[in-house]
Amino acid sequence: MFKEAKTVAGKESDRRIAEVVGVTLDVNDLELEKAFWGAALGVGIKSEVEGWAAFEVLPGFVLDLQRVSEGKVAKNRFHFDMRVRSGDYGVQRLKSLGASILEHRTYGDNEWYVMADPAGNEFCAVTRHESFVERDRD
Repeated sequence: MFKEAKTVAGKESDRRIAEVVGVTLDVNDLELEKAFWGAALGVGIKSEVEGWAAFEVLPGFVLDLQRVSEGKVAKNRFHFDMRVRSGDYGVQRLKSLGASILEHRTYGDNEWYVMADPAGNEFCAVTRHESFVERDRD
């Protein structure tokens, strides 16, 4: 379906076309969402202009909040999966910030909550995952 990228000389290249530098969430109440995501991620605002704010989540990776006038009307097609090291306590902390639990799921030794931020944007709060055990051993 997709053709390989070509260099100017016509040779195939392994160079990427783009890199992900952030994710943008459309929000109606920018102040509410800034408070929620700042507390949830434990980071401050990196930059802000009228109707827009950015948090640097990891070096070179930002979460942008962009104020829009229209409301959310359907399920997000893209969402965050966030590791919650403190398990159910962390999920309760997210709820105290204004998040809501949409669904609780388990699969084998994996456990996560499908949640929504105050504006209704979905995200997953992963409390247990098999890859965490491996990563924590390193």
